[in-house]
Amino acid sequence: MSVNYMKHILLFFFHKNVKFYIIILFIIAIIPPSISILIENPPLPQTSDQFDFHLMATSFLEGKGLRSNAMVADVVALPNSRHPLYPFFIALIYFFTNKSIMAVKIIQILIHGLTCIVIFLITEKLFTHRLASFGAALIWALYPLAVYHSITLFSETLLTFLLVASVFFLLKVGENYQTRNIILSGLFLGLTALTKS
Repeated sequence: MSVNYMKHILLFFFHKNVKFYIIILFIIAIIPPSISILIENPPLPQTSDQFDFHLMATSFLEGKGLRSNAMVADVVALPNSRHPLYPFFIALIYFFTNKSIMAVKIIQILIHGLTCIVIFLITEKLFTHRLASFGAALIWALYPLAVYHSITLFSETLLTFLLVASVFFLLKVGENYQTRNIILSGLFLGLTALTKS
């Protein structure tokens, strides 16, 4: 019985199809945050960065620009005091979902899953060892802070995805010097800087 069990484990890590690992990692990555929002979905704290991002996105949709009057650390936030991409990201989701915070959280959970896939692909390029690639992506998928940020209105989930995507395309530039890879690496790096720096 144990020999058969070991055989299945070995077959799992030496599976030839990369799509198999991508699907498994994506599923593993989205399960913990999905369970978290089903068990407990607290409202936005009225004195946090989350509430500030929410107000900025709402203000943008109302045509008032990226403004917020939220108190952050007992200081009134100045208009346009944050990087613009994350409030725009929230505003875009709000536009299509009638200002649904839950929709933002669901999309961020999916982005968390995509981040794990990109980490797997980066590690495959660097080490060409399936176990190391799977392990690196699995660590990120189950990292408590990454799971927490994927179900809150913090910019870290989007930032991490953009950053690992830029690294992925920079590595592709090194192995295949094409204009497409250069443009995509620059695009993702620029979007990363617009999210947080």
